[in-house]
Amino acid sequence: MTIIRDVSAPLAGTLRYRTAEHSFSFDVAVPDDVVARAGGQAVASAAVGTLQIEFGVRSRRALFVWGYHPRPAWQAGQLEPPVAEPGAVVLSPGIPLERGISVPLARVGEWLTTIDVASGWVRASRDRKPDEEVALVADGVVIGELKGRIHSLWLHPVFE
Repeated sequence: MTIIRDVSAPLAGTLRYRTAEHSFSFDVAVPDDVVARAGGQAVASAAVGTLQIEFGVRSRRALFVWGYHPRPAWQAGQLEPPVAEPGAVVLSPGIPLERGISVPLARVGEWLTTIDVASGWVRASRDRKPDEEVALVADGVVIGELKGRIHSLWLHPVFE
């Protein structure tokens, strides 16, 4: 995985957490922006348990986050959200991406999820270590990297 500084704005849209469904969704503001960033219509995902990071198959670029992620399993805590600038997170060529297929990054329950109720930030991560780099890839979606791997997802959804 590589984080590339990108002068373009993050993918515009709204990250939502639907409490009744225990899931995140991302409503894209301009659907053509997804196609452009994906390098075409083909998308795949990388799975952190049942939480999905959507990627363009051709561009290998992270687009947004979605998927089932039940809040009862989260821990409450204080989070200091990172200062994240717009960037592109690009998967290494060694990780195969195929249209409609999800590549597993972590098993269900392997990552920790913390919610800061006061700020509304949610962090899903491999461990409590800080990230080396972070990139704002979409509105409300920050991806953290540590030692060349996806290490965390910082999410700031609208709770419904």
